[in-house]
Amino acid sequence: MTAQYDKAVASLSQILDIDPKNVRAYINSAVLYLSYLHDFQRAESLLKTAMTEIPNNLTIINTLAQLYIMDKKYELALKYANKVLELNPDDAHAYAVRGSVFFYRNRLNVAVEDLERSLRLDPKQKRVLNNLGVIYARKGNMEKAKLLWRESLKIDHDQPEIQNYLNN
Repeated sequence: MTAQYDKAVASLSQILDIDPKNVRAYINSAVLYLSYLHDFQRAESLLKTAMTEIPNNLTIINTLAQLYIMDKKYELALKYANKVLELNPDDAHAYAVRGSVFFYRNRLNVAVEDLERSLRLDPKQKRVLNNLGVIYARKGNMEKAKLLWRESLKIDHDQPEIQNYLNN
């Protein structure tokens, strides 16, 4: 199985040799390295190279912030989410990333503010709806939590964990 991923990485590397400003090739390479080859450092290195090649690209910066959340490097995740918001104060994804950081740091009220702002900017984010549902459940507001989870299921019916939340 790893041979297939190695081929994919090689193909994406060729794309970057031809077009060093190809955002999708950087992102897809980073995802391959992180999710399938379990190489955080290589994924991080690629995204930092991408930031050098394509300065101020919001997708790349947001992806790097998400990478840091996955590695529990919350200060770095917050730094990059804030950078995106400096460049674009209406970036729904950056608010979602920042809200996640606050959630993991147990700053639930601040997390709710950012996640709700993210939804106002882009209401079709199932992950944001789910995270808000978890926060409201933790705060004891199961009615609001279930409302959010039902909205999430309207976007994507195939979420067994969310269906499980609603059945409990």
